[in-house]
Amino acid sequence: MIKLPSKLAAKLKSNDLRGITPIAYLYRNKWDAEAGIFKAEEKFIDISPMLVKCGALSGKLEEGEISEYTTSNVTLTLSDPKNLFVEGAPESYFPAGYQIYGSQVELYMGTGPDNMTQLFTGVIRSLPNFKPEKYQLDLVLVSKLELLKDIEAKDFSDKYTGEVLALDHQEDGENPFYRTAHTGVGGFSAVYADGIRLAEGVDYKITGVNTLSSPALVELSNKVLHGQTITADYYIWKRNLQIHEIVDGLLEVANWPSQ
Repeated sequence: MIKLPSKLAAKLKSNDLRGITPIAYLYRNKWDAEAGIFKAEEKFIDISPMLVKCGALSGKLEEGEISEYTTSNVTLTLSDPKNLFVEGAPESYFPAGYQIYGSQVELYMGTGPDNMTQLFTGVIRSLPNFKPEKYQLDLVLVSKLELLKDIEAKDFSDKYTGEVLALDHQEDGENPFYRTAHTGVGGFSAVYADGIRLAEGVDYKITGVNTLSSPALVELSNKVLHGQTITADYYIWKRNLQIHEIVDGLLEVANWPSQ
């Protein structure tokens, strides 16, 4: 949520965009050989002169609070007769060692150089849509918060693959139960018998998930599988973390831009 200056808010509310100046700063995604990852540069490139159109922000002026503006995504139309956004071209903004994906754009608007407000910081998650007949391109920017929408709790967990499960117990004539080596199991990705993937609900049943103090149990309901080596892929919940460790972990899973 962004608090807008009253003058800018009034203009946006009335759809009177005359006198509003847009500014866009590009932070390129550059390969960091030492870290072995791409990172957004600290120095920006002013691409404001390339701006042809700033698509409608997927946001709104809240009713009753015209000074508040929410944003998610935005599309910029840029004039690019010099092919500055052609990835891999030596004379472009993205020669070898740079990539468009993951680069960021800061968008400002205001009624004068001393009255600018940062509206949006977007991340480029797809290649530009080039319009060669007009020497233009459309650049879709995604809000950083959008990167968190597809994250599931299991994405932020400790994963175990191919673990041989130990026999927990088996009553005479009953199905055998196998246990995981770890407690706090959140769920299973797969269970195997002698390397063959099994079907949950047909070959086996699972109990004891989401229990921090006990292992999860796999009950073999298909008698043909009794006596075979049972292995599993599963994940366990992290525990005893401080709030900042949880936040940092979620951001890392979401590939949150470093800048």
